[in-house]
Amino acid sequence: MYDLLVKNGKIVTADAVFDGNIAVKNGKIAALMSAGEEPEAARSSMQRKLCVPGRSIRMRI
Repeated sequence: MYDLLVKNGKIVTADAVFDGNIAVKNGKIAALMSAGEEPEAARSSMQRKLCVPGRSIRMRI
């Protein structure tokens, strides 16, 4: 089980950009998941934000 699920973001890695969720455990990223995966955890939305290593950026659309 994770402590927090950060949902609905555009996740940027060195290899790809994809819509998905980030699972957090003990203050650290524990898993990157596709948008449909939603394990039991507290939730926070990152809708309209980019998640890139080291920061979360609000998109202006």
